[in-house]
Amino acid sequence: MTLYREFPDVEAIVGTALRNAAIPNVVSVSSSVPKDAVYPLITYQRVGGIPAVREYMDAANIQIGVWGENKSQARDIAARARIVLLELTGTAVTDPVSAWVSSVDDSLSLTWSPDPETGKDRYIFSMMVHARS
Repeated sequence: MTLYREFPDVEAIVGTALRNAAIPNVVSVSSSVPKDAVYPLITYQRVGGIPAVREYMDAANIQIGVWGENKSQARDIAARARIVLLELTGTAVTDPVSAWVSSVDDSLSLTWSPDPETGKDRYIFSMMVHARS
């Protein structure tokens, strides 16, 4: 009989890492754009992925959005947020859940994507995060 483990909440791990990082100028980190958003803002959400090892290792594709007061600020914050996530590689995390992050890889490089809804300058990028409980 094959034993399966529940995958950790990778989206929550990413959110906690971004909130705890000392990223200059960031006012808010959220899983979605709040109705009363304050900028600069970082959002994160799982947009896909498949198990790397179906019994115990998830591979979550996490998209990051970064809104800034201008294009340069949004790009700088996005570049720093990317580094924060890459530095999760090979770490054991305990907040908000216990997990081992075995690797973090780019799945979409920093991409200029001005937001038509808010009128704000925005960059997006995606990271593939491999983690297990």
